[in-house]
Formats: sequence, C-alpha cells, structure tokens
Amino acid sequence: MKHSNKGNDAMRLQDQTANGSWVDCSDRTEYYLEGCEEFGKMDREGVLAALAAGKKVRNDASDWYSVCRDGDVCDIPVETVSVEMKKCSCGHTVAASLAMSTSTGSSCSACYDRMSC
Repeated sequence: MKHSNKGNDAMRLQDQTANGSWVDCSDRTEYYLEGCEEFGKMDREGVLAALAAGKKVRNDASDWYSVCRDGDVCDIPVETVSVEMKKCSCGHTVAASLAMSTSTGSSCSACYDRMSC
C-alpha cells in the first residue's frame, strides 16, 4: 500500500545498522515507514505517534537491529549533572559523595580497607 509522505516532513527517520549506529533514511523514508507498519503491526498514524514519542519501531523481522526511530526526537541532548569531585588522601579522585572517612584521612572504596587500620 502506497502512502503519501505528507506529514512526515517534520520527522528525520533513521534506521539502525548492524553495528548499532543510526543512519538517516532520507529518500527511502516511505519504504521504511511501510516496513514499520507491517512489522510493527500498526497503521501509519500509530507508527508516526510511536516515533514522535521517542520509541523505536520494528521495520523488518530479519535482524535484531531492524528498527527505525525519529532522529530529531532521539538526538535531543540530555541535561548533564555536574558532580563535585574530591581528591582523597589515598591519591585517587572520586565523586565527593563516594569519599569515605578513615583514621588517616579520606579514601576511595578501593583503598578503604588499607587506610582504615
């Protein structure tokens, strides 16, 4: 069944390759969307809604990596949290919340037993 590409212009459909990376479908978007309908067992609206929600949709039954995603939704940068680091008496630098107090100063978990005597 052939569908128009109308409404898909806001999406950057990507297909997963065997090495786990993602490539834009570009001029093969319609081919992959039809595969998503067939193997994802959804109609076009269901496929587009799932992709817009950041989900992966199967486009072929042959391999584990035969899935598509909306690259514009999935490539949104994730906000990172800064972690305060502390240099312990043992010489290692760890997240401040992981540094432990010992009788001789502070220590990371790997050196705690040695320094707590």
